[in-house]
Amino acid sequence: GIEITLNAVLEYFDRCAKALSEYKEEKMICMREAIINLRHNPPSNMYEALLLSWIYWNLEEFVDSFRVRSMGAMDVLYYDFYKNDIKNGTFTKENIKELLVYYMNEFNAVRSMYQQPMYIGGMDKDGNCVVNELSYLFLDAYNILSRPNPKLQAKINENTPDEFIKKVCETIRNGNSSISIINDDNTYKAFT
Repeated sequence: GIEITLNAVLEYFDRCAKALSEYKEEKMICMREAIINLRHNPPSNMYEALLLSWIYWNLEEFVDSFRVRSMGAMDVLYYDFYKNDIKNGTFTKENIKELLVYYMNEFNAVRSMYQQPMYIGGMDKDGNCVVNELSYLFLDAYNILSRPNPKLQAKINENTPDEFIKKVCETIRNGNSSISIINDDNTYKAFT
């Protein structure tokens, strides 16, 4: 069963790449190249990592018919890609913010019955706050998008910087009140 599923996913990548070969626009060429790379390799940059996440979400939701309960800790999962892209000059912060707006808008465009959760902030297993530059960039992108889907969750703990809490509150004050604030100290205790 695993082999059949893997081969079906690889065929899906091939079909996507073939369909994209019809287009000559730069964005479509870029997406085709990314899909071909993802067919054979792990993601090499932020764009490919987000694209792989989106493809996985689509396969899980619409093919496997299982609800993806959360896209996870977005600022932690993608932070290494972010740092490498900035360091290597692959993307600027503005480019990445644009990618994040586009990525989050895809969930809104699907028009599903529910909002797709994803979170930023929180703490690691040792209780250290994980808020980073990408956490703030997600909030900036969420403010630009100004849609209730995805459902952005901000995990706050006793070590969360005041600046981050203020930015979350400003986001809500600006009308993006779909954000959930999670008390990460209590959540962590409940899980353990």
